[in-house]
Amino acid sequence: MVHDELVTLMHHATQGFTLDELARAEAMGYDAWIDEQLNPASIDDSAMDQILATFPNLALSAQAIWNANGPPTNTTASLLRELRSATILRSMMSKRQLYERLVEFWSDHFNILQNEDSLQRILKMVDDRTAVRANVLAPSGTFHDLLLANAQGASMSYYLDNYASEAGSINENYARELMELHTLGVSGPYTETDVTEVTRCFTGWAFMPAQSGNLGDFLFIPSRHDNGQKTVLGQTIPAGGGLNDGLTVLSILANHPSTVRRISRKLASWLLGVDPPSAVMHRVETTYLSTGGNIEAMVRAILQPETFREAAPWNNPKLKRPFHLLISLLRQTGAQVTDPVGVISALAAMGHAPHDWHTPDGAPDRIQAWGGDVLNRWALASFLLSNQLPGVTVPNSSIGLILGGISQSQVTRRLDQVLCGGTMRGEDREIVQSYVDGIASWNVTTAREAIALAASSPSYQLY
Repeated sequence: MVHDELVTLMHHATQGFTLDELARAEAMGYDAWIDEQLNPASIDDSAMDQILATFPNLALSAQAIWNANGPPTNTTASLLRELRSATILRSMMSKRQLYERLVEFWSDHFNILQNEDSLQRILKMVDDRTAVRANVLAPSGTFHDLLLANAQGASMSYYLDNYASEAGSINENYARELMELHTLGVSGPYTETDVTEVTRCFTGWAFMPAQSGNLGDFLFIPSRHDNGQKTVLGQTIPAGGGLNDGLTVLSILANHPSTVRRISRKLASWLLGVDPPSAVMHRVETTYLSTGGNIEAMVRAILQPETFREAAPWNNPKLKRPFHLLISLLRQTGAQVTDPVGVISALAAMGHAPHDWHTPDGAPDRIQAWGGDVLNRWALASFLLSNQLPGVTVPNSSIGLILGGISQSQVTRRLDQVLCGGTMRGEDREIVQSYVDGIASWNVTTAREAIALAASSPSYQLY
């Protein structure tokens, strides 16, 4: 089977394949589409901006959110809904699709549970904008930039308790996750001594309290810093370095061979498929090393046609995570979301509401984590197409655009194109078409059922 390069790109570089985006990419050309998407600031997304403007706290500083809501209380629960809603609507409707795909990736990599407590609800709202979104595809932006933004961000500092770590009373949570999850990986190489030494380097890294009038701004407190000599991964950090101790550690980790391999593999796995071949990994790692970890350059290397051919994701497809599954279906069915509450609830029931993963490792991207929840996946498509998700409507006009004027004998062929871009497996097409052929009265209701069945097929669950 010949695999269309643009169809493959649309499945992997967007938050959900659509025929409209495919047609746009065909008109632009493969390289031009990637060029555009890797420069999100150049894309007119004013319609999305107007929607986001309806969320009152999304663009505010932590202090402004505090001032508007008063000291953290249960009233900050509305912030959960705001950020989750904005994440869903951006993924569904933004023209900056590759950007949103990367924001999701890095949000998981630097995972923070927004609902940890009332203060974190405020801090994570700001972190999403200033630590993640501001650095994902910033001009000349690097992995080191993301690492620094998260290290100095109040949300990560609070989540992993580094703000409370001081000389003589250290907390190793951040140092451990910095090496295990953010950079080197669980196999290191690092020792328990390295964890302690890195923790010492970050003593005094905190954030401004609300009483200062600048809640959440980075704050280095010299009196709380351990100014003694440290040794991290065999490298000596002289005494008296102050703030530079932590900056030195971030540079060591961002440029360590284990970090280069791990970040390259993880990003390639996200955009291509599990276990990319060695030739692909060599290309991405080389790009990391030659550009200082430039994210745009790495993504560009991953999304080249020859890279897709080498990785052949169609031979070893990934399972769509619940978020990807539902967002894809919303995009393809022309769903109208007046209130994302139903989408949030559906994702929460499947364990994948945005910014709600409870451990620092972030939501996994492996079939082993999500493959057992088959019934909920089937129910999701059925609920959406029968308009049973609160706040979401798939109008009859959208059903007409998908299947209007299509004879029953051609329904599955059309659904294959709309939902899968022509990649549906033969056995799945036969099952769906057999169901359609058995329908005595073909109308909008039965058309909805046919779409839901196709969206429940194994072919649709994978990409």
